[in-house]
Amino acid sequence: RALQERNGRRVLMCGDGGNDVGALKQADVGLALLSGYGDQNTSGEEARPDGKGGGALTGGKAEELLNSQTLDLARKAAVAAQLTRTALAAKQRELQGKQAQWLQEGLAAREAAGLSMGVMGHVAVVKASTIRLRQELVTERRRLAALHGNVFDAQRDALSK
Repeated sequence: RALQERNGRRVLMCGDGGNDVGALKQADVGLALLSGYGDQNTSGEEARPDGKGGGALTGGKAEELLNSQTLDLARKAAVAAQLTRTALAAKQRELQGKQAQWLQEGLAAREAAGLSMGVMGHVAVVKASTIRLRQELVTERRRLAALHGNVFDAQRDALSK
């Protein structure tokens, strides 16, 4: 602050966004390296989505709020990970069931096109089917990540209740 007020200098503050959020806000440029804790350690109120708050916390309340928020985020992350694992496993079972059909379709397409039906022809069909399975799983993983992935998004959390 002294550099800013007395010398007219610009100040860059770099921190984790947790216990140094006040200094990050005062600096001309504040860079939080981690997700941080909003303004829970500088506000007399619980953190609001708009990031505004007032006064300093006293009596260890900031530490309690930070610990509570950390536990809540860990709980949300565990629930999201479990939902993702369960949904991805179900999708994998569904796709593996379809894989036999894809193999039959691939063999029929090769035969209709007059291509070789030998061992290498079968290997090509198996490879194409496996690639399709993998691409479908990647697409599903991305969809699930968008649905369950961001435990820090308070708006998404409010909509899911």
